[in-house]
Parts: sequence; C-alpha cells; structure tokens
Amino acid sequence: MLSIPLLLPDGNVFPARYELIFLAAGVILFSLFVGVIALPILLRHIESSDNVQQRKEERLAARGNG
Repeated sequence: MLSIPLLLPDGNVFPARYELIFLAAGVILFSLFVGVIALPILLRHIESSDNVQQRKEERLAARGNG
C-alpha cells in the first residue's frame, strides 16, 4: 500500500489511489477473518476419517455384544 505513489512523474495525482488502498486493506482484513475466525469454525465440524472408522467399529462391536 505504501508503494502506491501520491503523484505521477508529471505531477498529476495517481488515479484511484485511495480506492486501491481501500481494496488492499479489505483483502488483508478478509484474509485475517478467514484464517482466525472462519477456518477454526469450519474445521471443528469436519470429522477426521480415523474418527469415522473408529465409530463404525464401535457400533459393530456393540451390535455383536448385544
């Protein structure tokens, strides 16, 4: 964001500079949100394949003993 110049070599203002800074800040904040908040929530709901296999085996064992 700091690499976007204030002025062009001819002295004119860099076009859409503030929009680019706003967009870059939005992407950074969105990335942080996904990594810190959304990803742990999503991962909490995903069962590992080992867990699924273990539960199947427990159900089969319970049926055999019943």
